[in-house]
Amino acid sequence: MSTEQIARRRIAAIVIILLLRSMGTGILGLALPLYFSAVGRSPGEWGLAAGVFALATVFGEPFWGWQSDRLGLAAPFLAAGLGAALLVPAFGLTANLAALLALQLGRGAVETGSAPAARKALAHSLGPGKRAAGIGLFQACNGAGIALGPLVAGWLLEHLGYHAAFVACSALSLAAVVLTLWSRPVLSSPLQASEGDAGLPAGAPDAGPPGPYLRAFIALAAVAVCLFAGTAVGRSFLPLLGTEMLALDASPVALMLGLTGALGGPLTILCGSLADRWGRLPLIAAGLLCVAGGLLGCAMAPSLAALGASAFLLTAGSAAGIPAGVALISDVTPVSRQGRMIGLYGACENLGITVGPVLCGLVWDARGPRLALVVCALFVLLGLPLLLRGVRPAVRSAAAGLERG
Repeated sequence: MSTEQIARRRIAAIVIILLLRSMGTGILGLALPLYFSAVGRSPGEWGLAAGVFALATVFGEPFWGWQSDRLGLAAPFLAAGLGAALLVPAFGLTANLAALLALQLGRGAVETGSAPAARKALAHSLGPGKRAAGIGLFQACNGAGIALGPLVAGWLLEHLGYHAAFVACSALSLAAVVLTLWSRPVLSSPLQASEGDAGLPAGAPDAGPPGPYLRAFIALAAVAVCLFAGTAVGRSFLPLLGTEMLALDASPVALMLGLTGALGGPLTILCGSLADRWGRLPLIAAGLLCVAGGLLGCAMAPSLAALGASAFLLTAGSAAGIPAGVALISDVTPVSRQGRMIGLYGACENLGITVGPVLCGLVWDARGPRLALVVCALFVLLGLPLLLRGVRPAVRSAAAGLERG
């Protein structure tokens, strides 16, 4: 089998695995908070459970990225699928808070296994000069599955109940496990160093000295915290802005969010391709500006149309910044260490997802929603000087290190 055939089969397998796994995540996104309420748990307890899951992902994603470097792509995919298949049905067996928190902790620890492995693989499978497009494909698959999941969950909850939703999620995870085992030959084939961003060499196949790419990683990780804090604020608080600040009904707000969210997949693939053509740094800068502009627009929005335009800016910012950032990590990191570095980068993304809503909520309670969104927009804009003064010189140093390697 030729290298191109292996790459095509690897891409097809990973795309289907991601769709299956993310659809299960989408089902749980609707079913779990409703289940907590149905068994008598308070909103605060659900918030605690969501926080436990997020905390576990901060540690789980780097670990599984490291394992993808040591054991190959199949092992993290199998761990994520088997973990979800075994843990999710157990939610329907208990209403005890400690048990529910333990299940959330376990989910967060294992379900992140597929993310760094899939990002690493897709960055090297689409061909020379298409790393960011590969990361864009990863984001689009995740977004599509998470969008479809709640539709499936809504029907299951209405007609069959919570246990059926949990079993469906488990079945999707088992299907992903079967596909992983069937695709193990192509998933286990070695990844090839490929051409990266214009002006940057391909990631070296050997380990090399860690100093240059670690400096680039630290600078870019700080930018990721700023970017993901802003996108998380948008996802978390847009429904409240529509229903409370603008006094709109939930249905038009949900429709607006659905329409803008549906554009995320195509935009992410497009922006990934643009990052391959124009470079990573311009797209990351555009992402920061769009997210900050979207938050400021939300703060000043007088109508549903204005709120929808601001939500589109948030979606566009996420689509521009995320693939370019992960592709840049792939550009400057040796292939043998990309899994762990992409996993660590994912942990920084999760840190931003945690910090943003907390910051917004604290300022919202103290001074109101408008000031909260302005403060969060300024926090996002902190990423621009970090990008220009920290990331750009560090990337040049890392690129020079790879050339010497």
